[in-house]
Amino acid sequence: KERFREAGVWIDPPDYYDPPGGLLRFQPTLAEELTRAPWVGVTDTARHLALVATQMAAVRDALALAHALGRTLLMPRLVCGYDRYWSGMPDGMIPGSALVLPIWACPMDHLFELERMPPPEDTFREWSLLSNVRTPHSVKTSISVVSLSNLPAGQSLKEALAKTGANLSSRVLDMQSVPHYSEVLSGKARSEFELLVRRMPSAFCCNPKSAPPIRYVMPLGTPSDRVGPLPRAPPPRRLSMAEDGPGDVRLRER
Repeated sequence: KERFREAGVWIDPPDYYDPPGGLLRFQPTLAEELTRAPWVGVTDTARHLALVATQMAAVRDALALAHALGRTLLMPRLVCGYDRYWSGMPDGMIPGSALVLPIWACPMDHLFELERMPPPEDTFREWSLLSNVRTPHSVKTSISVVSLSNLPAGQSLKEALAKTGANLSSRVLDMQSVPHYSEVLSGKARSEFELLVRRMPSAFCCNPKSAPPIRYVMPLGTPSDRVGPLPRAPPPRRLSMAEDGPGDVRLRER
């Protein structure tokens, strides 16, 4: 369903396109070294993981800000260095595919496990919502552009936003930067949020050369280092399925 929504062909009830409280959008700027082509098989696994971690950190902080303001997050348009597949991908994409890497409008389910997240109706909207013909003109034209990279000491979130000139009555807050989630959530709300975002990453990244799957991990970071230590790609090793007996199938390294 979510892929159909991203393509603008899934029809939802009218109130889906103008949720209560309004929307919050944040499209992070990605460093050129994370996205430049060409992608070269197994040697770019670490770069793909860094690209994923950077975008997950941005979604984490934007989602926290949306929660704190009672808004619904407009997911950013995601970029993936590799495709997602249930088998080996020697070149980072499904064998025989005409796909060109990186994937500039990567499906959300490539990075996030939608089944482990709250329903999108309660949490987020697809990145393409403002281009959807069903989204009211009153939403598309009610946008306030805001930049708030950190929360100044002694100020509430709404006070800090007001000082940036943000129009909090706009249907869309278009954030150019967002504070770290720990600056806008505290106590029980922060703990519950961390439990939520730790469940969000998808189950694996298909490492090239038939190496073992790599599980994505949601970075928590700090206000001064949003992503934190980048995940390390394991060295490639070829695996084969080996049967030791009836019903006993295991992976054998070779």
